[in-house]
Amino acid sequence: MTYAWVQWLGPQGPNVSVDLYAPPLAGKRGPLVVFLQGNEPSQPDERLAFAANVGDALQRKGVAVAAVSFNIHTGYTLRACAADVARVVQEVTGARNPTRLVLVGRGLGAWMASILALDRRLLEGAGMDPERVDGVIVLRGTYDLGGAVLEGDPDAAFFAGSVEDLRESSPITYARSDAPPFLMLFGEEDDVGWARKARPFAHALLNAGARDVDYFIVPMRDAHSILDWGGRGNPVGDLVLTFITSSLDELSIDDPFGVLHRWGARPPLDASEFRKDPRPITTYPVDDALRETMMVLLGEAGLERSPLPGKTYQAIDLLGYLAQRPRSEVGEGDWLVVSNLRGERLYFPREVLERTQPVIVVGLDDEDNLYRLVDFYRMKRAYSWIKSDERLPMMIRPLGAFLHFRMPLPADLRSGTLAAFGLDAASFRWVRGDPLAPLRSLTGGLREALLGEQGCITCHELRGVGARSHHALALDGSPYGAFALPFEDYPSDVLRRFLFEQDAVAESFGVMPLRVDKAVAVQLLDLVNREKNGKR
Repeated sequence: MTYAWVQWLGPQGPNVSVDLYAPPLAGKRGPLVVFLQGNEPSQPDERLAFAANVGDALQRKGVAVAAVSFNIHTGYTLRACAADVARVVQEVTGARNPTRLVLVGRGLGAWMASILALDRRLLEGAGMDPERVDGVIVLRGTYDLGGAVLEGDPDAAFFAGSVEDLRESSPITYARSDAPPFLMLFGEEDDVGWARKARPFAHALLNAGARDVDYFIVPMRDAHSILDWGGRGNPVGDLVLTFITSSLDELSIDDPFGVLHRWGARPPLDASEFRKDPRPITTYPVDDALRETMMVLLGEAGLERSPLPGKTYQAIDLLGYLAQRPRSEVGEGDWLVVSNLRGERLYFPREVLERTQPVIVVGLDDEDNLYRLVDFYRMKRAYSWIKSDERLPMMIRPLGAFLHFRMPLPADLRSGTLAAFGLDAASFRWVRGDPLAPLRSLTGGLREALLGEQGCITCHELRGVGARSHHALALDGSPYGAFALPFEDYPSDVLRRFLFEQDAVAESFGVMPLRVDKAVAVQLLDLVNREKNGKR
């Protein structure tokens, strides 16, 4: 329920209006959200609708909302308006005496929320302690008013005409270690340009030492639905309420936002070992070959829907890197075995590596820790033949440092698996002989199934060669059980079901089936049975 409406008169008329939404227990102290929105000329004016949605959703959850609308016009600069809004924030905060104060801004309001929270002079000038701000939530904002950053922005002229000093009016200028926590929200179905604008701002805060900066791209949300915070079972509403009332540190690692919170700002893993000596790191322009490599993990949209600009990548020449490492760490020989975080493996002869220019990618654009880019999932069960009521923990598949070939690999060495991602300094080992020699005599579809682009040997063993892959816990990236067993160790009926009832088995795990042609499945089952009998 709206219980008051206030106009703050700026130097040339009513520039700031405030709509206050009180929760049912209006006399009880609680959190206060100041929801800020401005008048961008390129956007439709939907401030009343957004304020009503946010105010109604939050007041039902015990949070008071002061919806502040402000107008910028000729002769009234952004900083002058910010000074007026600061006085409104001081007045409303003084009247409510909230337990927590969170600034929320959309569009021009995101600029306003950020500048008020970071430039101490504004709230201090209004007689308010800047430390009073407990958090900031921003959506679709502009945080750097520099000319190059605004190039192509439909509101570039508007911003340029509303500031006296571009640097002084840019929130990014005031990034500091003691900044309040920031929550940046974007709809996956919104223009990805908003997420890309915010990335440098998020990095500036983190690089300044800010403790909490969270950056979430929310699936199935757009410019409007990203502000849908009402109702039960609303994950975005629950996330926002947690941020307003306490801290995202309280999010469970079993919550998707909890995973992204843990890995987004300060991941448990990094590629710092590769970056100890910056001299071997070379910057390359992103090309179609790199996009194709990354599509394996990021999907068809790849970098096109990523918040990363996708302009450059930083990489280390693989063979040069290995040549500088001691043999005790990387071995010796003419075959390279590559193992990733999840125990998946790839195998390459030296002669092919010398032709295909492999590199270890350790950065993209301004991102120097690619472990911040993670996919997460939860399995229904660990093994198809073991039933359990235990709920499995959340798992991750990180981009991490990854292997990329600047020249195309031969067709028989290409991989469509995720084995090339999530690498570290211990991922590479030279061996003297062909590690897959016991399987090279296989032919046709059977050889393709085991050694091809989706080859089983990436994860499993047969005839004593291959991998023992596993899942990686979202908690810290450490191995989880449910190891991929050697084919000979699976009970016969289990392997038969896996090969001939692929849809049902995949459904029992909660994954997509990995197709194996029926004729090849018969050959593989016969081969495994022969191997078992040979060991008896």
